[in-house]
Amino acid sequence: MPILNALLVFDEAGRQNSFTVAGRNLGMAQPSVSRFIANLENHLGSALFERQHNRLRLTARGERLHRAVASGLEEIRTACAEVESSSEPPLLTIECTHGFAYMWLLPRMQSLMKLLPGWRLRTINTDGGSPISSDEADLVVRIGDGQWVDRKSLLLFEEEVFPLCAADFMQQHGLMHKQVSPTELIELPLICEDFGDRGWMGWIDWFAHFGVNFEFPDDLRPLYNYALVLQAAMEGRGLALAWEQLAEPHLSNGWLTEVPGLRVKTNLGYYLCFSPTNPIGELLTRWLETMSAEVDY
Repeated sequence: MPILNALLVFDEAGRQNSFTVAGRNLGMAQPSVSRFIANLENHLGSALFERQHNRLRLTARGERLHRAVASGLEEIRTACAEVESSSEPPLLTIECTHGFAYMWLLPRMQSLMKLLPGWRLRTINTDGGSPISSDEADLVVRIGDGQWVDRKSLLLFEEEVFPLCAADFMQQHGLMHKQVSPTELIELPLICEDFGDRGWMGWIDWFAHFGVNFEFPDDLRPLYNYALVLQAAMEGRGLALAWEQLAEPHLSNGWLTEVPGLRVKTNLGYYLCFSPTNPIGELLTRWLETMSAEVDY
């Protein structure tokens, strides 16, 4: 409808009280603005502007129409902006540690995205352990017993911890062909991710499981990153604690070797947690059922 274009021109002319300035802002010549206004006045059968001593001002009816047009156009602009922003692909945000993202999530990313075609995926990486500080995440990886009042949870894997090292380190320290006792490991270089305050099992709890009292040496410095822990172990710098699901490529490729007979299974697990009001639970269940055959290391 031609009148809609005229209303856009009328709105700008009413804001500026000048056909010349309105034309400049709209990218058209002043005579074109005048024609739009004249056609609108003819359509409505009422004058919208009056000139007083070479100055342009709205008539009473023009002011009434301008308030309505300005309000309507502003509402249309707001609605367009909302529609434009909502047309972005949906976003799925997962919060987990750096090590979990690198060792567990990344190899399974392709299978997850198959269930979410067109979605964007973002990870919030933190090495803070079980306490979750962010409210931005749709999914949060937690370590615990799976009983959280604020979240539903799906078990990813149970916590089962064991020491591993490079094959050369194992041979050098005589760990290859005998049953190793936990006490023997105290005398060997240990690689520490943290001091056992992050929610997952650390060296102190691991030794305690075997009835061995252990204290960290004063010169031992945590790396605070699981990927760096595995890298240090690969370089032969010592023994590290690991989880099979978080060290699979290193074990299967022979980059690291498990010290046999020293696995500890806790009563905790790694869980994928989400809000009870989030409908993503059914999709996640399907993902966990199908992804085991699609892991891409």
